[in-house]
Amino acid sequence: MHHRRNHEVRPDALRQRVREFPRDELLRGIARVAAQQTNGGNTPEGERDSKLKAIREGILFQLAGICVTHANNHRSKTVDEAVVEDLLNGLYNVWPPELDGESSEDGWQRVLSRIAYQQMPYQVSSLEQLARSLCLFGDDKGFGEPVFERGRWERILGVPLEDFLKISLIMYVAAASNHGAISRRTLLAENVRPVFEPFGVDRSLQVVDQWLARPVDDLAQMGRQMNIDPDDLWRFNPFYEWPIAILADETYVTPSPMGVLQRLGPQGLYFVARDAADADEDPKAFQAFTNALGTRFESYVGEQLRCISHADIRPEVDFGNGQKSVDFFIETPELLVLVEVKSAAPNIATRSGIFPQHGDIQRNIQRACEQITKSADLIKQGHSDFPALRNRPIRGLVITREQYFNLSMPFIASIPKPASIPTTVVSSFQLEATIPALSNDPNCGTSLLGALGSDPGVLKTSLNPLPLGRNRLLAETGSQWLKEHRLIPPNGSTERKS
Repeated sequence: MHHRRNHEVRPDALRQRVREFPRDELLRGIARVAAQQTNGGNTPEGERDSKLKAIREGILFQLAGICVTHANNHRSKTVDEAVVEDLLNGLYNVWPPELDGESSEDGWQRVLSRIAYQQMPYQVSSLEQLARSLCLFGDDKGFGEPVFERGRWERILGVPLEDFLKISLIMYVAAASNHGAISRRTLLAENVRPVFEPFGVDRSLQVVDQWLARPVDDLAQMGRQMNIDPDDLWRFNPFYEWPIAILADETYVTPSPMGVLQRLGPQGLYFVARDAADADEDPKAFQAFTNALGTRFESYVGEQLRCISHADIRPEVDFGNGQKSVDFFIETPELLVLVEVKSAAPNIATRSGIFPQHGDIQRNIQRACEQITKSADLIKQGHSDFPALRNRPIRGLVITREQYFNLSMPFIASIPKPASIPTTVVSSFQLEATIPALSNDPNCGTSLLGALGSDPGVLKTSLNPLPLGRNRLLAETGSQWLKEHRLIPPNGSTERKS
């Protein structure tokens, strides 16, 4: 049997505890604590500027999902900061039902996966998230053909994409600066209206109500409908897609300001575009969108790789009958790297750790490894369309749009069959953070060789020991956008977090 943590809490006990408080007031309380933390306060000693702060943010967001799903307003207990802290600690100490009974790899797999996806996204720079969205979903032809033209984004969102990002950032600041809640009346006040120019506050709030916020009763209904197992407190949280709750008195309550920033990140915009493409009713239109995003992401990665000035970056090879190589080759005198780009992001089954047959990881990561193996074999055979090996070490590199946070975990790392050559799997933001160390390095081939995996039987999931730095393309894109819209970056957004 497993040894349980001290002060363990069962899921049903936490649900009952949450139900002791009025739902809307508890949401306000959670939002107050989250806003204080965003502004640098209300964080226990030792957690400031640390990964523990990110863990805390993720748990606060999850607590809000449990509150809106399981609580109601037929209670009168007072909600204060101490209540929120008590519930927060209770959620942290909930014993996962999957770990009851004998030791189970599947149980640990689920628990570790969902913990990773709850906490790790909060360690990503918010300004870089916004800049990455502009690169992937904007209309800068330097990153390839746009996924949607400007006019189509405006028809979908109600405003151009850049202004949707601005409105989202305004709502982030409004939540962080107003204890997590702000009334519609305040946003409509004469002294606030200029903030929403050029489209005006009425049109801007229509955008908020369509893409960022939902009435709190609608969120509660979503949570209950998706709550297949009441003891599963982690699988579905309506705030992930709709980070703002609208209360009956027309107050916008934001349980986590960072949740708004997640909505305007690339994966948040992916879900916006998915809804706009009506994936269920029109699968062909949705497929066209995902294909366009994949092509755009590949072009974006190419632009990042071309920042490595002392390496030769070659595009994919078409070697007959529609057969194509990996997406890029990185060539230096010391090394040949085969790069395969994958835009598909971890699905909900992977994020929550309940993926049957491990299908999502196996499908996306293993397919990339197979493509690397195919190209590596042709290179070793001396195929004339491919770069010559010339006795150089050969390595594989898979770059995913979103990070597979659980890929390096026990029980999961062995799911995809590795390529025939040593291969590393990293996300786009892991790549971006290491480009500065490589960009002007005359020995970049040697540096890359030391950072990429060396064991063909194990997928490496980092580019350590390359140091992390500020990515020039993202910094320029984000800074220019902020300047054009006369905005300031969110707190801490310029920091590189590990």
